Amino acid sequence: MSNQLPKDLAKIILDTHNWNNKNTIEEFEPWELRESLSYVMDLYLFLDDKEIDTVENQVHQTIAGITTIEFEDYILTQALIQQRLRQHGIEIKCFGLNEFPKTSDQLIPLLDKSKKSKITTQYFKSKRWIKNNLLVMMALTTVIYNVFFFDLALLTTGIIVGYILHFVLQILEHDWWMHQYIVPKNIYLERFLKNILYFSLGNIEVQRASHMHHHHYWNTKKDYLNTMILSNKYGHLFGTTSDAVTADYTLYQRVLEKGNRKLEKENNFSKFASKNQKLLLASVCLACLILFGLPIMINICFIAILWHKVWGAMPDVAFYIAKRQDNFPWLWPIMLRDGWHKFHHIKYKITDYEKIEDLFPGPNWLKYINFEYYLMKCFFRINR
Repeated sequence: MSNQLPKDLAKIILDTHNWNNKNTIEEFEPWELRESLSYVMDLYLFLDDKEIDTVENQVHQTIAGITTIEFEDYILTQALIQQRLRQHGIEIKCFGLNEFPKTSDQLIPLLDKSKKSKITTQYFKSKRWIKNNLLVMMALTTVIYNVFFFDLALLTTGIIVGYILHFVLQILEHDWWMHQYIVPKNIYLERFLKNILYFSLGNIEVQRASHMHHHHYWNTKKDYLNTMILSNKYGHLFGTTSDAVTADYTLYQRVLEKGNRKLEKENNFSKFASKNQKLLLASVCLACLILFGLPIMINICFIAILWHKVWGAMPDVAFYIAKRQDNFPWLWPIMLRDGWHKFHHIKYKITDYEKIEDLFPGPNWLKYINFEYYLMKCFFRINR
């Protein structure tokens, strides 16, 4: 049975959907493996369009009570059937079901349409939907609020704050943490800035592993961002797909495991933040609401979060959606150094940079009107 699974999918099962701590795929009972596979949200990426369409038709006909449908003896399509039924609030009574029903006539008696099953399924669907669409909801809230309570001065202030904060966080997240081009000038500053990272990145080791994987395989099908966009064209832009499958999962996981071993040595706050970033951001918004009121929370907090999350993804979105592997120097006023994103991908290794000035592409004089340059010079040094 394991021969039917792609290597990367088998690795995902062992690492993330292995409730009984099996050491190899061969240790799974057929029903256990099918159950685990049904919780891989991007399972359909491992199937072709014809197989997916067949499953969709079979699921809808099964729900309608048609008893003459025949199922293939292929564990991936069986797992997708189980997943799609769950998304409709229907669980398969699968415990010990090592041989999947061959027809819908045999499957229908195994369907659990109990009220408890539907409530549980709806809870997890709602939780996932809110998590995946949180930024979209924040954007809609901001737009709707400003349609009815437009305040030009406050909205302008929010945009300016979001603009400045985005590039400050770019220095912390990208230049320091992910690439290690620069490092804080002293240990006290480093500790303070790392706490900011927990709010903006959550699991900082996961983010570093993801980003370096992205650079290593940039502009290839192995880039996990490319896979996310195949899953959802605008997924990376709004962060609507959080668990996309990587085409080279083994390398990614190796880097990630090394990072998580380091994370285990950190303090309790870092461990909490790694799993509760959205809760931390929500606490900031709530504190702002209590201290300053609803208008400030929406036009300052929401806009700052949206600007950083969405705008930070824009360069890569342009590469993969617009298929423009190019620099955008004319966008410098709103993108600053990201206007030379192709340059960054060509020269992304730490050995490509010898001084802070090297991190500023384009005409030499531009860095002197870029506030990022002065922040780096004041608080960081080149990592040598």
